[in-house]
Amino acid sequence: MAWSTHVGDGLFMLLAFIVFLFIRIKTAFILMTSFLLASGITQLLKHTVFSEYKRPYFYLKNDDSFRTITDFTYHTEHSFPSGHATACFVLFTILAFHYQKKYLLQMVFILGAIFFSYTRVYLSQHFLQDIVAGSIIGVLVSQFIWDFLNPKLSKWDKPIRRFD
Repeated sequence: MAWSTHVGDGLFMLLAFIVFLFIRIKTAFILMTSFLLASGITQLLKHTVFSEYKRPYFYLKNDDSFRTITDFTYHTEHSFPSGHATACFVLFTILAFHYQKKYLLQMVFILGAIFFSYTRVYLSQHFLQDIVAGSIIGVLVSQFIWDFLNPKLSKWDKPIRRFD
C-alpha cells in the first residue's frame, strides 16, 4: 500500500502526461489540465475552508497499538479533501473517457481509482469522507474539462511526431 499510494502523486501524473503525449496529445493535454484544476481546487479547500481538519494519524500517533510503516512519512494536518484521491480519479476518469468503447477496461479504471484512493485510508492518511470528496472533485472536474476541451482540440487528436 505504501507504494501504491504514489499513483496519486503529482510526479506520477506528470509521467502519465508524458506517456499520453505518445498516444494522443489531446488526451495528454486534457489530463494535465484536469489534474491542475482539480488539484488547485483541492489544495485551496485544504488550506482555507478545511484547514483545521486533522488526519487519522493525528489521533493515532500516541496509540501504542498503532503500527507504523518504516520509511513512510505520516502527515497530521490538512486531511479534507484528499489530494491523492482527486488525482487518482482525474487519471482514471480521463482514461475511461479515452477508452470509451472498451467497457471492461473502464471497469478496471473504476476499480483502480477506488483501490489507489483507498490506500490513503489504509495508511491512516485520510478518512473515508476525505477520499469521497476528493473523488467527487476529480470526476466532476475531469468531466467538465473533457466536455469543454475535447471538441476544441481536434487538431491534437494524434500522438506527438515520432522521429524515424
